[in-house]
Amino acid sequence: MELRELLRLTTLKDATVLAGSRGIDRKVSSVNIMDAPDIVDFVKPEQLLLTNAYAIKDTPSALVRIIERMAAGRGAGIFIKTKRFLRELPEDVLLRANELDFPIVELHMQYSLGEVLHQTLGFILEKQTEHFRYALDMHKQFSEMMMKGRGLPQLVEALASILDCHVLITDERNDAMIVSKSLKTVRHEPVVRRIAEMVRRHSSEASLAPGASCLWGESPYQPFEVSFHPIETFSRQCFLVFIRSEQTGSPEGPFRQLAVEQAANVIEFEWMKRHAVKERSRRFKFEFFSDLVEGLIQSEEEIYHRGRTYYDFEPHPHCLIAAMTDGRSRDGITASSPEEAIPFATKELIYDRIKLHMEQSAIPYVRFMKNDLFCILLNAKNLPFPAAAIDVARRLQHELHARHGLSISFGIGTPVESFISLSVSYKEALEALKAGTEKRKPRFVETYTAKQTEDLLRFLPLDVIKNYYSTTFNRLLDVDDKEKTELQKTVRTFLEHQGSISDTSKKLFIHRNTVVYRLQKYERLTQRSLLDPNDTLRIRLALIMEKLLENAPSETEAPKD
Repeated sequence: MELRELLRLTTLKDATVLAGSRGIDRKVSSVNIMDAPDIVDFVKPEQLLLTNAYAIKDTPSALVRIIERMAAGRGAGIFIKTKRFLRELPEDVLLRANELDFPIVELHMQYSLGEVLHQTLGFILEKQTEHFRYALDMHKQFSEMMMKGRGLPQLVEALASILDCHVLITDERNDAMIVSKSLKTVRHEPVVRRIAEMVRRHSSEASLAPGASCLWGESPYQPFEVSFHPIETFSRQCFLVFIRSEQTGSPEGPFRQLAVEQAANVIEFEWMKRHAVKERSRRFKFEFFSDLVEGLIQSEEEIYHRGRTYYDFEPHPHCLIAAMTDGRSRDGITASSPEEAIPFATKELIYDRIKLHMEQSAIPYVRFMKNDLFCILLNAKNLPFPAAAIDVARRLQHELHARHGLSISFGIGTPVESFISLSVSYKEALEALKAGTEKRKPRFVETYTAKQTEDLLRFLPLDVIKNYYSTTFNRLLDVDDKEKTELQKTVRTFLEHQGSISDTSKKLFIHRNTVVYRLQKYERLTQRSLLDPNDTLRIRLALIMEKLLENAPSETEAPKD
C-alpha cells in the first residue's frame, strides 16, 4: 500500500507533511519506532519510522544521515512529533528531505505513538489480508477452470476480462500460443506478430523481467502498453503478455499483479502436469525404440504390438538417422562429468525442431532419443537414397545453426527391409557418426560406407604393417627411389589390368618388351611370382600398406602438445 493511504486514518488525518511531499506515494509494508539514533541500521525496505525525536533531541541534524540512509534503502518515510522534544526541525533536514523526495510527516500531539503504531499496523494488515483473500479467490477461480477441463484458452479469456486488457501466452519457442478473442481479429494480427517477435528477441534479457513493460505506438490504435510476466517451464521461459490501449482500462495495481501471479501459478502447474504425462509416455516410447535398435526384439509381432502406438510399421524399406551435438561421443554418452550433459532446454528445442521440420517435409517418420542421441526412423519408400536423407539432415542442421546457434552432426545408416534388422541401420549410423568425428569436421552429414581394405588395415599396429611391407618387397626397397617408383607403377598397372601385358603397355605408353623387362626385374628383387595368386594378393596388400606408411607420422617427429 502507499503512504498516502495511511494519512486518511483517524490518528493521522490532522498530520502535516513537512517535507518530501512528492514521495507520499512510497510503498509501506511495516512500521517501526525509533528508540535510538542507530535504528537506521535496522530499518527494512518499505518500512515507516515513528519517533518523538527524544533520541535526537540533542543532535537534530542527525536526521540528515537517517533520511539519506532510509532513502537509499527504500524506506517509506518518517512520522515525527516535533512539539514534544524539538521546537522545530532544522532547515537542512527539510531541504535534504525535499531533495530526496523523502516524506517527513508531523504527527498531532493528541495521539500517542502507541496509538499511531496500533492503527497503522492494523490498517496495513487489513490491506494485506484483503490482498491475500483476493489472491486466494483468483487462484480458486483459475484452478476450478482447469479441474473442470476448460483449458488454458478459457483461463486467458477470464484473465483478459478481469484485467480489461488483451492477453496472450507465448510458448517455449516464443511464438504466440494462446491469444484472447480480442486479439484474434484480423486488425490485431500484426500486433500479435510484433509482440511474438519482441519476446523472441529479448526473452533472455532483464528487460523482460516480471512486470516489465514498454510502449509501442506503431499501430492505428496507439498507444499500446505491453507488459510481460515470465512463466517458468521445464524447458525454457514462456511469457504472459498483456496489451493495454486507450480503449482498455487497468484495475488497481496490486490487485492486477495478484491476478497475474495467480494465473501464472495455475498455468505453471497445468504445464507441469502435462509435462509429467508427456514424459511418462515419452519414456515408454524411448525404451521401445531403444530395445528395437539394440536388436532386443526378435519378432515382428512384438514390434507391431508394442510400437503401433508410436508408428505405422508398414513393410517398406526404412533407414535410421542419428544426430548428436558436436563435441559428444558417437554413442551419445560423454566420458565427462554429468554437469556437461546436454541441457534439458537444448534437448527439448532440438527434439521439437525435428518434429516441425519433418512435418514440413511430408516424409513418414518417427523420432526418439537414445542417451543424448536424436534418432529419426525414416520411411525410405520411393525416396532417392541417400540424397533424400542427406537433404533432410542438411536442412535441419542449417535451421538449428542459423536460428539457435546449435552445432549438430548427422550419421545416416543404409535402408533395411525388415524392422528386426533396424539394429543394422542403427549401428551403421553410429559408424557414420564415428567416421565424421574422426575427420574433426563440425556440422557434418556422413552416410555409412562399407569398410574398404585400407580401412581394415588401419586396425593393424604400425610395426606389423612395416614388417609385412618390408618382407614382401625385399631387395626392391634398396634400389633408388626413381627406379622403385617405375617398377611399382608398372606392377600396379599390370595387376589392375588382370595381368595383361598388352593393356599395361598401352596404359603406360611403353613398349611390351619394357613391360616384360620390368616385371622380370620386379620378380627377381622381390622373390615373388606375379603369376602366383598368393604372391599377387600379398603384393596388392603391400601396395595398399605403402599408402598407409606414407601418411604415418615419422618416428623422429616430436609429439604435439
